Amino acid sequence: MKLVPMRFDYFTWHHNPKSIKISSKKEIVKLKSPYNTDTLQNFGEELKVVSGTGELYGSDCLEQFAKLNSLYKKGTPSKLSIPKTITMYAYFSSLQMLGEPKGDVLSYSFEFLETFEKTTHFDQMYYHEVEDAQDLWDIAYMYDKSIDDLVRLNPQIQFINDLTDGERVRIC
Repeated sequence: MKLVPMRFDYFTWHHNPKSIKISSKKEIVKLKSPYNTDTLQNFGEELKVVSGTGELYGSDCLEQFAKLNSLYKKGTPSKLSIPKTITMYAYFSSLQMLGEPKGDVLSYSFEFLETFEKTTHFDQMYYHEVEDAQDLWDIAYMYDKSIDDLVRLNPQIQFINDLTDGERVRIC
């Protein structure tokens, strides 16, 4: 099974970022009271910040960056999936090209801010295009879905281990 790529909205990274930092912290306030007795009050966990750097490879690295930039400019929250760690709804809050592209390599940095806000965008149908001899098990793992859900959503698929490159699989 291949390593699952990072995803945001419709964009799938061909190569996962080189570094990813997931920051979270609690807001704890120290309250002064009479007679020198301090009290700590826990106001809970703040929203997560996901940041990092990476490189886009290939002759289409500028086009890949343009797709990322269009998502950034869109300014709406979407589902962010980071392999082996978290899936959350987030805003794409920062995107920077780091220097000029060197040949077929473009370096960039990014930041996402977690949100609990949902939009109707998440309720729309979403499809995955099969590539590199994937089967339904790979796709279920990639999107954190059960195989039963994908079979129910895709009655046209007769054999879950026999998908064709370019075939569209409904995810939700």
